[in-house]
Amino acid sequence: MKASQMSARRITLTTDFGEYDTYVAQMKGAILSRNPSATIIDGTHKIPRHDITRGAVLLGELLAAFPGGSIHVVVVDPGVGSDRRIVIASIAGQFVVAPDNGLFTLVSDRVEQVVEFHHLDESGSVSSTFHGRDIMAPVAADLSLGREPTDFGPVTDEPLITIDLPPAKLTGDIIQGSVRAIDGFGNVTTNIAESMLHGHEPKSLVVEIAERRLEGLHSTYANIAAGELLALIGSSNFLEIAANQASAEKIIGCHVGDEVRVRCTG
Repeated sequence: MKASQMSARRITLTTDFGEYDTYVAQMKGAILSRNPSATIIDGTHKIPRHDITRGAVLLGELLAAFPGGSIHVVVVDPGVGSDRRIVIASIAGQFVVAPDNGLFTLVSDRVEQVVEFHHLDESGSVSSTFHGRDIMAPVAADLSLGREPTDFGPVTDEPLITIDLPPAKLTGDIIQGSVRAIDGFGNVTTNIAESMLHGHEPKSLVVEIAERRLEGLHSTYANIAAGELLALIGSSNFLEIAANQASAEKIIGCHVGDEVRVRCTG
């Protein structure tokens, strides 16, 4: 790959830093200091503080949305400064630079190679509270310039840390799942994949959550009146509970981890 193509590699930044401070800008500065031609794309910086589960969900979405050669830096790092590892994982032709703390839970079965970060070339100071700026951003910049993950440490066979996110399961004619994520619109995404519903007539499915009973799957929010709840397959190909022009989260009063059931009656 030519140097000009290397420098054009996309780098996404996804963090729980919020927008009140300059932390994100400092990470971008660290990248641009090493590769002034880098293309930096913000994933989101509004992950709830220390919410590794939400970070894991969003990492899966980013990998699905971006082409090969992309580099993703994900910083949800409540253990910063501890002995937790920083890794560079190769997944579907893309690189992910992140702490090994559960962020890879939903994509661990797709990881092709894991390199454990050991060092940068230079001996500059590294803050014990800001590895995103002082380690992960520089590594991403150097990867965008064509360096290999193994330039920063050895390949490791040690399994990546995963967090307990039980999968949805089918028992008889009932699928038992849970709320996996809630987005900024209040749409409620479950861990029930579209593939689990194949073979059933959409109108025959009944979705139950927090004493609510939603009959049938809809194809779009506009199928129902404003403010009403509906169930549909969201853009990530998982069952979603939403409200037309309103927040399903507020209407239902649900939280991540709450039980969701689907009755497959036909």
